[in-house]
Amino acid sequence: MRYEVFNTALELINSNATVHVEVDAVAPIFDEHFPGYPIVPGAFTVGFVLACCRQLLSQNAVRVKRVIFIKPITPGACLQLQFSGLDLPEAKEIGFVLKTSRSIHCRWSVMYD
Repeated sequence: MRYEVFNTALELINSNATVHVEVDAVAPIFDEHFPGYPIVPGAFTVGFVLACCRQLLSQNAVRVKRVIFIKPITPGACLQLQFSGLDLPEAKEIGFVLKTSRSIHCRWSVMYD
């Protein structure tokens, strides 16, 4: 799946509910956001995670409950998107962490119907 500057293969989600995510090293948005210190816009990250949730929960409406941005995501980053709650459908909530091996970049909680 491709969304803005993110590339991933959700069909390869593993038993730990984790999928590898790559950030484009060169994309036009990085010329504007921000010159001299390019980072992925938060809106792109929000859209990407919602797109992943919609793909995993195709028949359900999703809405953001909580988002916490901890560290900027830079061009060329190799990340892990880790989902929680996929095995508890009665909870109607999925959590996620977008991280590298060294740091957490953001945490989310998404509700679905």
